[in-house]
Amino acid sequence: ALGMLLFIMLTGEPMAEKAVVSNAKFQHLATHGVEHVIAANAAWHALVPPHCLTLLVQMLQLEPSKRLDIESVVAHPFVSTCA
Repeated sequence: ALGMLLFIMLTGEPMAEKAVVSNAKFQHLATHGVEHVIAANAAWHALVPPHCLTLLVQMLQLEPSKRLDIESVVAHPFVSTCA
């Protein structure tokens, strides 16, 4: 949820309305990954800084056990340089 909130703060819109298999945008995200989805959308690509993209990719892993924990998020250069 935090990764999606960060994405919405950067772009002004969600990648998918719901994280359910029946949602076409979510299916595309699950199949192709965050980097591809952002790169394929010129507006999003322009709004997401490269050093933030690595953070989003790590935060938006579909498998919860693969997502960054909060300590790793805070230590990421995109966040730590803002503090």
